[in-house]
Amino acid sequence: MTIARNPFLRVFILFATIGAGQHCLGQQIKINDSLALQSKPMMVKTKGGFSSIQKFNFGDYAIRSGKKGWEKTTRDAKLFSANEVSESKWKLSFVFTGKETDTAIVNAASNTVIDIYDPGRVPFTTIGKADFVTIVASKSNFIATILNNRDTTVWTLVMVQKGGQSINPSDAFAFEGGITNGDRKIDLMPVHDWSSGKKPMMSFGLPGYELWENGRPIAAVQSPMNTMLNKIVWIRDDVDPTTQLVVAAALAALMENIFMESH
Repeated sequence: MTIARNPFLRVFILFATIGAGQHCLGQQIKINDSLALQSKPMMVKTKGGFSSIQKFNFGDYAIRSGKKGWEKTTRDAKLFSANEVSESKWKLSFVFTGKETDTAIVNAASNTVIDIYDPGRVPFTTIGKADFVTIVASKSNFIATILNNRDTTVWTLVMVQKGGQSINPSDAFAFEGGITNGDRKIDLMPVHDWSSGKKPMMSFGLPGYELWENGRPIAAVQSPMNTMLNKIVWIRDDVDPTTQLVVAAALAALMENIFMESH
């Protein structure tokens, strides 16, 4: 009896293949159901040593080159300077590529003094659960500016660490914030659970984050501090290509931050 003539065997092989793929991905965070249906998990691969910038790549996206310090740009972000920060713990930049000719330049820094130009120009007062007052006052933060070849605006990823003690041990490593170009905002939300329902170990912090815009999840990243676990990225198939590129670059910057903070 051949496989082609046996529909039950074909179904069995199909599910076995799907199961094997999920097994290869290993333990996964619990992401929103609609995001899971409208995206495909992309395993993150890494090039680079422990003392250098990590060249993350997933799906069509990759960090092609990087360096310590910032790349000078001719455009400025609507909220923050794309070229200058002070009192930074570390600064890095990288060139990020996507589908076909998509490219982006990302400047990132941790623990900076942030100056907001003019919050009055922005049609919202929060990014994620962090308001502008919290963002400016915090010195436990991470920012990244993203310039891409698909539009003329500068996008900014901003994250501020939660302060104080928490009943939930994973919150000790949690950041609040999101991505904005001054007109749009994409909120960063923590993911606390694995898909199995288990909680992360205290010493390994949050297992991942989701990005939401207008009440809809558009992307997620699994990037636990535990390097024995896989890194995975999800991006919705039905968002526009510019947003996909910006979100992918932001998630790569976020993974760089997690790596730098854990080493």
